[in-house]
Amino acid sequence: MGQVMEGQWIKRIESEQVFLLDIDDCGTFFEGHFHIFRPDGPPIFGPLKTDGCSANETFACQVFTFTPDYKQAISGQQAQSLYPDGGVPVQLTITLSKRVRTLNAKWVDEKGRRGSVTLMASRSHKPSDRRPMAKVKTWAAFKVEAMSVEPGRYIFRGQPMPFRLRTSFHRTRRKDLIRFVHNDIPRLHRVLSARTKHIFNLKDADQNGAFWSLIQHHGYPTPLLDWTYSPFVAAYFAFKGARAVAEKGSSDSAGADRKTASHKVRIFRFDKREWMKDFNQFQTVLNVQPHFSVLEALPMENERSLPQQALSTISSADDIEEYIRLCEAKKNKSYLEVFDLPAECWKQVMRELNLMGITAGSLFPGFDGACQALKEQMFDF
Repeated sequence: MGQVMEGQWIKRIESEQVFLLDIDDCGTFFEGHFHIFRPDGPPIFGPLKTDGCSANETFACQVFTFTPDYKQAISGQQAQSLYPDGGVPVQLTITLSKRVRTLNAKWVDEKGRRGSVTLMASRSHKPSDRRPMAKVKTWAAFKVEAMSVEPGRYIFRGQPMPFRLRTSFHRTRRKDLIRFVHNDIPRLHRVLSARTKHIFNLKDADQNGAFWSLIQHHGYPTPLLDWTYSPFVAAYFAFKGARAVAEKGSSDSAGADRKTASHKVRIFRFDKREWMKDFNQFQTVLNVQPHFSVLEALPMENERSLPQQALSTISSADDIEEYIRLCEAKKNKSYLEVFDLPAECWKQVMRELNLMGITAGSLFPGFDGACQALKEQMFDF
C-alpha cells in the first residue's frame, strides 16, 4: 500500500494560513510532521505517525510551537501561559483521507475546536512546464546572452536534461526535513568528523551551512541546490552529462550521436539580486513556511567551491518551480529563466570550455579531477 500518503502536501487557507504535511513511507506505517503557519500567531507543528498504511488514518499528535522570540521550541502545554488567548492547542487528533489527487485533513483539539482542509500533492514529479527563452536556442546565442548580463546579479545552474528544479533530498522518497536535521545531520557529523581536518560546530550557523554544502558536494541528498556565478561553469555541468545521457541505451557512437540530437540540455538563470530584495531569506528548513533562499556557505574543507564559483540555495519546498511561479505572480516579476540548448553540440562546447580553462581538472581539484580532465581530452574530443 506504499506511496498512498507519501510526499509533501500543502494548502493555503484562510488569511494566508498555510497547512503543510511532510510524510515519509516507512514500510508498514507513515511518519512525518504537520505544520500550520498562522498570520495571527506562532506556527504550530508536531510529529505524526500512523498505525498502518491505509488510505484513511486517524492519529493523535502532540503540538509544539515557539516562544515569542522564536528562539526555543516548546510544547503546547508550556505555551498555555505564554499565549493566554488559547490559540495554541496541546494536542490534535488528525484524520487523513487520501483521494485520487488530494488528501483531506480534519482535526480536533482537546477543547473540541475543529478544522479541515483539502491538501494538494506536490507536482514536482511532473515534467517542467518552464518555457525556455525563445531567442536563445544555440550555443552561439547563449554565449552572447551570457556575456550581456550584469556581473554578480545572476546565478546559474546546468542540468543534462530539462528536468524540473528540485533538490537532491526531495528527489528521494523522503520529505520530512525535521527527521533529516535531527537524525541524518548528527550521524553524518559523527562519521565524517573522522575524515575532516576541521570539526564543524553545527551550532554555529556559518559552520552548519558549510557542513551541509560539503556533504551536498560529495553526493549526500540535501535540501540544497548547487549554483554558480559563472554561466560557463553551469554550461560545463549541463554538457558534460550530455554524452552520458545519449549513450544510455546506445551501444555504438553513431547511435549515441543520433540520440544526442533528440534532446536538450538545460541552463537556469536566476535573478539573485531581485529575489533577495523581494523575499525574506531563511538559512534553515525547520518550522518555516516553504521558501527558496540563497546560501553562500563558507568553503570549509571544500576545495571545489572556489574554482566552481559555487553557492547554493536552500529550500523546504518540494516543487521549487511552482513556488517560484507563485512568487513571480505575486510580484509581477520574472526571476527564473531557462535556456534549452541542443545536446548534439556537446563536443564543440566542451572544447571551447577547455580553452577557457573550465575542465574537470580545474573544477575538481585532486587526482580524480585530473584523470577526468585527461579522459575528456584524450577520448571525448
